[in-house]
Amino acid sequence: MRIAIANWSSRLVGGVEHYISAILETLLDRGHELAFWRQTHGPENRNVIPAAVRIPIWDSSELGLDRSLAALRRWQPDIIYCQLIPDPATEAKILEVAPSVFFAHDYHGTCISGGKATHFPVLQPCTRRFGPACLGHFYLRRCGGKNPITMVQDYRLNVQRLRLLTRYNQVITHSIHLAEEYKKHGIPCGRVRFFASGSKLQEGFTAPPWTPRPRWHFLMLGRMLATKGGSLFLNSLPRIANQTSRPIAVTIAGDGPSRARWESKAKRVERQCSNVEIKFPGWLSGIEREDALSDADLLVLPSVWPEPFGMVGLEAGLRGVPAAGFRVGGIPDWLNDGVNGALAPANPPSPEGLADAILRCISTESAYRTLRDAAFGMAKSVNVQLHCDDLVDVFERVLAKSATVSAT
Repeated sequence: MRIAIANWSSRLVGGVEHYISAILETLLDRGHELAFWRQTHGPENRNVIPAAVRIPIWDSSELGLDRSLAALRRWQPDIIYCQLIPDPATEAKILEVAPSVFFAHDYHGTCISGGKATHFPVLQPCTRRFGPACLGHFYLRRCGGKNPITMVQDYRLNVQRLRLLTRYNQVITHSIHLAEEYKKHGIPCGRVRFFASGSKLQEGFTAPPWTPRPRWHFLMLGRMLATKGGSLFLNSLPRIANQTSRPIAVTIAGDGPSRARWESKAKRVERQCSNVEIKFPGWLSGIEREDALSDADLLVLPSVWPEPFGMVGLEAGLRGVPAAGFRVGGIPDWLNDGVNGALAPANPPSPEGLADAILRCISTESAYRTLRDAAFGMAKSVNVQLHCDDLVDVFERVLAKSATVSAT
């Protein structure tokens, strides 16, 4: 099959591009012919997706939009697999080339700000259907920024994106939650099995051994935004510290606008709780990230916004690390309460609820060991091979349907 990947960049910028990197390798190994269309060759400070150097690439910023699409058309793809194209007008032209499938990684077209959370009267997930009424709630519920011009521009952009999704032959995503979100907006959306980056560790890999240590190590990874729930996590620590006999080491890795506020709060928690130590090492990548995941006893995902999936949970699971977090978004797809971790109520999310979920994970050594085994089993049961099985099945069904329509 001739498959063209369309994305704004072919460099390892974020989760979308790491996903593309994994599927390119797998689909090439299976004998499919692949090509890549991109809007830009930047950003220059990021590495190129390794497999991208082995396939034809057309760059709109170098060739111009029309010439790059003409080159893509001459290559005659059977299917175009679209990821993130920021400009709807450009995306619309790509759809004219061949049958197309879109992967919804987030709330593309269903939220003005993309955050899908309200900040007033409390910080909690938003369940509203995207539409004109969102403009009236944007400031009332503090959904995003304060610039009315940007609000209107972003609203119009997402109206265009949502309308454009109806032109795809198929929209797919990785979580039940996100599939239901799109169906609520009138977009038939299929779900495919997903996988953790780094899942090649599964080959011949067994659950890592665990030896009790004198302290519990909790790990939080990601961008430091209010909706990521760092404040709720920090506020939960005194309750946890009062109910466990072991000291607690906390690593909050990443960076972002909430970092200074969280660091200030962390110092207050340390003064209040002599058995709690909190570190902020900044962004971790490569071996540092691997070491942090392997050294953790528990991954904490205190996100208040409905995470589309929460892939870091599977990454931790590959190291036998269970997770605790709020019951939001796609997290319950892989985090089963009492099986490979614990879920806290999210209506609204609270420090007390999160503390109780964390305490359930570490209540006894035997219970914790059971969670570790299940976390590893869950992460190992999903992989890029199964994901690509699902993808190829979707592509084949789209092509079969397109051929039937053409014949009539």
